[in-house]
Parts: sequence; structure tokens; C-alpha cells
Amino acid sequence: MVDLRTRVFKTGLETLYYTKAHHVMAALWQCSGAIFNLHHIHPRADGDQDSRFNPNGPLSITDGFLDEVLGYLEEENFDLVSVGEAVARLKKNDRSSRFAAFSIDDGYKDNFDYAWPVFKQHRCPFTVFVTTDIIDGKACLWWLVVEQAIKDHEMIEIDLADALVRFDTSSLEKKKQCWEAIYWPLRGSNEARLRQTVTRLAQRYNIDTNALCRSLAMTWDDVRTLNEDGLVTIGAHTVSHPCLKEISSEQVRYEMTESRARIAREIGEEPEFFCYPYGDETTAGQREFFLAKDVGFAAAVTTRKGMIYEEHREHLFALPRISLNGSYQQIKYIDLYMSGAPFFLYNKFNKVNAA
Repeated sequence: MVDLRTRVFKTGLETLYYTKAHHVMAALWQCSGAIFNLHHIHPRADGDQDSRFNPNGPLSITDGFLDEVLGYLEEENFDLVSVGEAVARLKKNDRSSRFAAFSIDDGYKDNFDYAWPVFKQHRCPFTVFVTTDIIDGKACLWWLVVEQAIKDHEMIEIDLADALVRFDTSSLEKKKQCWEAIYWPLRGSNEARLRQTVTRLAQRYNIDTNALCRSLAMTWDDVRTLNEDGLVTIGAHTVSHPCLKEISSEQVRYEMTESRARIAREIGEEPEFFCYPYGDETTAGQREFFLAKDVGFAAAVTTRKGMIYEEHREHLFALPRISLNGSYQQIKYIDLYMSGAPFFLYNKFNKVNAA
């Protein structure tokens, strides 16, 4: 499903690419490297993205595209490094060569089945940021619950703004409109209200949230197996994947420390690195950056868009990442990303976005 935001962003990228302006702009500033962000990796595209209801499609790429990306970065002489090595280079101000690091959020089974073999083939390190409730099969993956309710019914009712709202979802276009009307208000709502609303929605349409989670999640045996591979780092990504800005400092501290402790009990070592759920400017900020440092992590990653510059040595708990987005599965976009030009423009000519 290609929405207006995607079309506008793609138009901007195409303009940069075909005018070659990104090469000119890249020469004006030199980044140290980039940290990529992924969620789902599948063996092939599941049909025409525009002909079916698939609002979470951008969270998924194919293993074939991942293979292409790694091959491209190798050809362009980027060092493929772990998140830990990226942080170490920043601390040492080592700019001898540019790097690319890879991270995958949440802990889905497809990471084990389809991403791991591709990374092994290229001998590329990667980090999996684990949400412990997902591995336990009891997380409420609310964005998927909403998708399933809309997809499976021609009309749905949902509690929004203290009122029961009815949506006609009898056609593809109406399903898309319904998603836009529901997703963003929920994403921006109080965490407790979001959970309550989605729980009621799941009950109303007989969606087993635990079964949905278990069907998608890795097991702890999978996590342990990954951890035994020297290419893989396991990081912490909270217990329940909440919007941290919407909960108290005590709850944030619990989500950070308990997820780290639970992972340590399962794999025998504490994760050094943390990943903020959602992770953009609206969901993680200065309070969360301070708490991640205060509880003892070595660094933390966001989903704020950007390359890694030497200036990030002073902002190790607000590291930006580049999303490998399912709507942009062409190498020309990777070429654009690695120039840094789209993100330099997006961040209004600032290298660091950590406010």
C-alpha cells in the first residue's frame, strides 16, 4: 500500500538520484557510516503491494533484496561491522573507512529463518533487538491486530476518543482509509488507552493476540542459537514494546532493566545495547536517552533518520538508523541513502538530531 507520504518521499529521492545531486552533496560532508534497521525478512514478495490490504508491508523486505544490499555495500568498500564495532569506532574517532551495521527489531521467527542465512553468506555481523514478551509469545502486536480486524471484515467498530466508531471496510480503498483513521490516533494515544482499545477490538473480532504473537516470534532456543554465532549480537528492546514517552520514568526503567535481565537469564550474558520501541522523535527523547545510559547500557539506537558522524560520539544514546523499507526495495535507494544526502536534507542540514 503506497500512501501519499511514500509517494512524496520517493519523488524527492528520484529527483536527487537522477540529477546526481546526492554525489555532489556527499562530497561536502563525510559520514563515518550507517546503522540499518529491519523488522521482517521473507523469501519473496507476497504479490502486488498495491492490489491488497497490507499496511504493515513497509516493515518487510525480501531476503533477495537483503542479499543485494550486502553485495552492493561490499562492492562500495563499506566495512560490514557490528553495532558494537560501530560504537567502538565512534569512541576512538576511527574514520579510516566507512562502515555499515545492521540491526533487526523485535525478534521475529523470519529473522532466524531467512535473514540469518543471508548475513552468514556475507559474513556480516548483525544485532537482533529482542522484545522479551514477543519471544514469550504474549506481546500484543497491536498494529497487526488492527490490520487483521480491518482485513477480515467489511465493517468494524472500535473505541476511539471515548466513542464507539463504525468504519465501512468493504473495499480496498475503504480499508486503507480506515487504517489511516485508526492507526495514527492509536499510535499517538496514551499507552494504557491504546492497549485497552486494542484488547477490546481483538475480543470483538475474536483475534487471539497471543496466538498471533506466537505464530510470528522466535523462541528462546532460537535466540540462544543466534547468540552462539559470533556474527550475532543480542540487544534489549524492552519487555512489552510500549511507547516509552507515554509511561512513567519508573516504568521506563523497568522496561529497560527487566528486558536486559530476562535476556541475560536466557542467554547467559547481559545485552550491552538498547533499542527504543518505535524510536522516532515523538516516542523517545532526552528522558529516555538519559535513562538508557543511567541503567548501564553502552549505547542505544533510535529510528531517527540519519547517518553516523563523528559528532555522534557525544550522543551514543540517540544513534540514528536507516530503515530498509519494503516500499524502497531497489539498490538506487541504497546508493542515495549512503550518500547521506536525503537525511542531511531531512534533518535541515544538521548532522545530529538528538534534541
